[in-house]
Amino acid sequence: MTATLIADPVERASLRSDVLLAARVITPSWPLETFIAANPLASFEDRPFADALDAAGEVLGGRGTMDERLFRAGLAEGRVTESGLLATLRSSCPGLLGAPAVTVGERRVAAERVLLADLLHGEPASAPRRRHGMRSELVAPAIADVVDARTVQWCGAFLDDGQASWRVPGRELGFFGAWRSFVGYDRSLPRAVRARLGALPERADDALLRALVDLGVPEAGRRAYLRSHLTRLPGWAGHVRWRSDRVGGSGGEAGDGPASVTLLEYLALRVCLEVPAQPLRAHVDAADDLRVGQRLPRRRRGR
Repeated sequence: MTATLIADPVERASLRSDVLLAARVITPSWPLETFIAANPLASFEDRPFADALDAAGEVLGGRGTMDERLFRAGLAEGRVTESGLLATLRSSCPGLLGAPAVTVGERRVAAERVLLADLLHGEPASAPRRRHGMRSELVAPAIADVVDARTVQWCGAFLDDGQASWRVPGRELGFFGAWRSFVGYDRSLPRAVRARLGALPERADDALLRALVDLGVPEAGRRAYLRSHLTRLPGWAGHVRWRSDRVGGSGGEAGDGPASVTLLEYLALRVCLEVPAQPLRAHVDAADDLRVGQRLPRRRRGR
């Protein structure tokens, strides 16, 4: 596949399949005015709760429990007791009762007491990190922040459902089409970036395919890379998925209404915004050993 000839129906179908599979970790989220709660673990409901929390932390980067500092504050306030913690440790970790004591200096300390001391006084566990990251997260995090800000800006403007006093022009073109027609005139972007984005293919799938090629994303790693974009802003991605499901949109076309949007369009906007960034293109051009979609640097996991 080349960057100049991206119009093969088989490639488009393969891309749509990758988008759908990458989005399985994203829970559809309704508009706030509907007051319908969305379970962020819905994609992991086939697992035990603790495993679901770990998996969600790996994929979405979300913390499933309160920070340890809050639990320790509860201990200081008397809402949590050491005896209660010990009872919980014994019930959840029954192997501790038979574990050999640990020698600390001249003292022998029961294993459960060592773990209790770690819970009360050890370094708190860091928040989970997403398993895979966008190229910009790995090379130039400031660019990832710009991609997020532009995504939020456009989603808020296009999907306002009539609340805004100014309606986005070109809404009949759909989410990606309207953005493509507008971005070439966005004076807040450098001229070269405006020209590049304004010359994108008309179809969202073609634009996304070209952007993935420009970023050096191999076909085998495409699904993971798309997931890295979806999990960067899971709230907006979940709302886009809900809208796409509601109108029955699953491909790259505009959909059934002026405010319709598909995940493919959403991803096309985000990935295309990454391409003009010079630091990212330099890494691609230099053929360095950075692998797109690779794991983000890991922080210390919880105990």
